Amino acid sequence: SRMGGTLLPMRRVQVEMVQTDSNAIITGARTIGEMPKDANDSSLFLFLRFGQAAEMVLMLTEEGEPMPKIHDLLCQFLQIAGTEEDPLPAFQLRLLFLLGLLPYQQDDRRYAKLSREGQLCVAAFANNAPLRAFMDLPLRTEEIDRFRTLLIQDSLNRPMKSAGLHMTQY
Repeated sequence: SRMGGTLLPMRRVQVEMVQTDSNAIITGARTIGEMPKDANDSSLFLFLRFGQAAEMVLMLTEEGEPMPKIHDLLCQFLQIAGTEEDPLPAFQLRLLFLLGLLPYQQDDRRYAKLSREGQLCVAAFANNAPLRAFMDLPLRTEEIDRFRTLLIQDSLNRPMKSAGLHMTQY
């Protein structure tokens, strides 16, 4: 169709839709904003990373309620998903914070068990900073990985389908 190139995965688009009795039909579409660095080469690596982020958002949110901060976080993730360093851990922790699922105070036993460095790292996600800024935190430690994995498991009602997909970028 004439809109096929615009409606590809990982594109930020503005669409015009017509609601019918049983569904909605897209009558117009245009790309808005910058494209991710690797979006034009159909990178499987980028697609898998974004798929994991999108699946987590869909599993943790309800349909129909506007969530501009979550939308903004996904847009930020899309812009940096093609970088060498994996932004998924930072995205996941920031998403959990925005949804009120990230413990970052001493009254939560999971947070209290973290080392002082781990607590400072987790508490940083309460700051209103761009996702790229969280990439400098020590997120790839065994302690933070274990904490993040536990929170995700506790928050989801079933395992993510994309969680087992891992790919090395060359």
